[in-house]
Amino acid sequence: LGKNLSHCLAILARTLMVDCISGDFNRIRAWNGIVD
Repeated sequence: LGKNLSHCLAILARTLMVDCISGDFNRIRAWNGIVD
């Protein structure tokens, strides 16, 4: 269970990191006037 839990946490952390990174990209595009 401990190994499975750490695996879930790793996936969650990676997902949050991707969300933050893609959010930064969206912000940068907005600054550049390339908003979809």
